[in-house]
Amino acid sequence: MTSKPPNIILIVLDTVGAKHLSLYGYPRRTTPNLEEIAGECMVYPRCFATSNWTMPSHASMFTGLYPSQHGVYEGNLTLWDNVHHLASILKMAGYQTLGVSANGLVAPASGLCPDFDYFKDLGFGLFDQFLDRMQHKPMESSRELWIELTRKLSVRHFCQASLQHFSKNGGIGELIRLVQWVAKSSLQSVLNPTPIDKSSGLTKDTVKIFNEIFDTNIVQNDHPFFIFINFIEAHQRYRPPLRYRKFSHWYDKQLLSSLRCYKTENSPAKENFIRKYLNLYDDEIYFLDRIIRQLWDIFKNTKYFDETLIIITSDHGEHLGEKEHYGHYLSLYNELIWVPLVVKFPREYGKKGEDQRLVSLTDFYSTILDLIGSPMPRPWTSLSLLDGQTRELALAQLVLPEQFKAQLEAKRNLCRKTGVDYYPHILAVITKNGYKIIEDRPGNLEVYNLNSNMSENHNLAPHLTPEALGAYHELLEDIKIETNYYEAVEDGVTRTGLEGILSNNN
Repeated sequence: MTSKPPNIILIVLDTVGAKHLSLYGYPRRTTPNLEEIAGECMVYPRCFATSNWTMPSHASMFTGLYPSQHGVYEGNLTLWDNVHHLASILKMAGYQTLGVSANGLVAPASGLCPDFDYFKDLGFGLFDQFLDRMQHKPMESSRELWIELTRKLSVRHFCQASLQHFSKNGGIGELIRLVQWVAKSSLQSVLNPTPIDKSSGLTKDTVKIFNEIFDTNIVQNDHPFFIFINFIEAHQRYRPPLRYRKFSHWYDKQLLSSLRCYKTENSPAKENFIRKYLNLYDDEIYFLDRIIRQLWDIFKNTKYFDETLIIITSDHGEHLGEKEHYGHYLSLYNELIWVPLVVKFPREYGKKGEDQRLVSLTDFYSTILDLIGSPMPRPWTSLSLLDGQTRELALAQLVLPEQFKAQLEAKRNLCRKTGVDYYPHILAVITKNGYKIIEDRPGNLEVYNLNSNMSENHNLAPHLTPEALGAYHELLEDIKIETNYYEAVEDGVTRTGLEGILSNNN
């Protein structure tokens, strides 16, 4: 063992689902560089996120806890006061803590990244915009027209519907206000783009900053370092650089959110819309794969490479029409919670190859504490990848999906047209033997055998005996109690005023 603790780099490819990586069997060659890099690493094919969106999943990486335990979930965006944060522990252990994030939801401003000695928040302001969007309903004065327009899947159809509404109903003032609002929003995204509007430039800036960290002596030789990096490149809106358009056309771009598909019935136009977005999403991953290669080559040429732990992972994936879901809001299917994990251990550990153990994002916490020999206690929710422990279960939670009101309302309305009631997922459990149980808000279960059905298109629940289903219900009930789930829901309801949802648990 070396006398100096090993360095640590945690790289999060925001919104990159394992399903779309050729490293994990995806038929499109999206990750040729990562496949080569993986030859020097340990690859984990069974890693699952703890939630379907950014903030709770990152909080789980930093704390080793599930969302209902660390306090960051829908309706509550701050860590509980008594939660230990990885960066703070590393700083107390003598580490220099550095961060670069193009996602403003994961930065000091959001409270998820405290105690960093150096932090470049490239997504500055995004957290405030996220809060505004959660609390504000645009175009409330023109609600009927706005609802109709949000069903359109192209700018041309958007304009046609506006003119038709005007010719039929009049209301030039309403139309003018709408045009002004759309023009203002569009101009703002050009003049002052957020990382979501234009991420590629910030992705390239992150590479430059990473290089500068070592070139300009920001890293101090007498201290081990922890570097956290978040790339938001694969998050909507998809605008991959032209030179990395392998699957999409040069003229393709995401002008409208795929969440509009929740409001539109199936049609050839909708299928074409989603197909284009899938191509753009795959190109974003193809571009990120090249960025990972650049970071890898930069760092490999430093003196720190051999004795550094490098974790490459994601916080969640993305729905692109699977099971009629879009974005990453309402489900806990594998498209959202199955994430990549590639780990380069310090040379002395000699770990390379593939590890089929079940892994959770919470496991980074104990792995790093074991690596540095920290005396801090490990929560039962986090297991170290350094030993031979086998995880019995991995969890993903949507504590309060009702917080995503607009998406939930649109999904429910679309399902009701086919005579089906829709309820969002609240909990998913993956077992070490490859079974997955998903529970929705009223308590209905879906059961899948992931050993033969990673795409989750064959629900076993209707074919199980009442005794088997009862056993699964008991398992989920025990998990909710052990993870503080009910207290978290009650707290979230109090904070958001979403009354009435607890009665639907029965």
